[in-house]
Amino acid sequence: MTVTESLDAASFEKLRNGFRGELIQPGDREYDSSRVVWNAMADRHPTLIARCTRVVDVVTAVRFAREHDLVIAVRGGGHSVAGFSTCDGGVVIDLSGMRAVEIDPAKRIARVQGGALLEQLDRAAHEYGLACPVGVVGHAGGLTLGGGMGRLQRKHGFTIDNLLSVELVTADGTVRHVSNEEDPDLFWGLRSRAAPDRTERDDRHRRVPERARSRSSRALSGALPFGAGPHASRLELRTRGRWPVDDAGATRSRDRCGRLHARG
Repeated sequence: MTVTESLDAASFEKLRNGFRGELIQPGDREYDSSRVVWNAMADRHPTLIARCTRVVDVVTAVRFAREHDLVIAVRGGGHSVAGFSTCDGGVVIDLSGMRAVEIDPAKRIARVQGGALLEQLDRAAHEYGLACPVGVVGHAGGLTLGGGMGRLQRKHGFTIDNLLSVELVTADGTVRHVSNEEDPDLFWGLRSRAAPDRTERDDRHRRVPERARSRSSRALSGALPFGAGPHASRLELRTRGRWPVDDAGATRSRDRCGRLHARG
């Protein structure tokens, strides 16, 4: 059932007049491709997909859903394993049209819109020799309030630890800017609890720590596979200290990458 079939035409026309983005309903040509999320098990059919391009669009969609008692799901990168970025019979607020990333290299701060993907933030920060402690999946987004575990977390913490401020839309359609200085109680709550009851985050600020510089700007990674042979149980991984004395009596210093060494 489409919105125009379940609600009066005047209500939907009011929504369309105040919405600059794209409104997608069942039966529209792009509906099936627009409702798909990363986790194919979350195969749900929202009544309306509101693809926002500005904060006012988010406010309009939230108020519309509230007025008509419709469930809201917010899609940042659409990568929620639990399927929180979609719903059945409700409104999906799709932020894929809000992916701007601005870097202030002097202050080492990034301003990132709610639909931005990690790979977009990484590319923008890399232009200035910077990096942000985010996750490891480039096509994911919207992970900040979920914690944000990544390769820089041992030194710089989780993404949420580097959050400076948030511009959000509350469940009643009010835009609020929160930080340690503005509404610190709400900011504490956002940083302390990750849950799907947040109506929407629009723009956010993230601290960008300096990236370790080298002669090459490339970041390399790889794997060391070992067969399950007779010595597999004697493989050791050391990341601190020195390697123990081996059978020949020679002490081997650990390499700086903490590589896997086979003994025996």
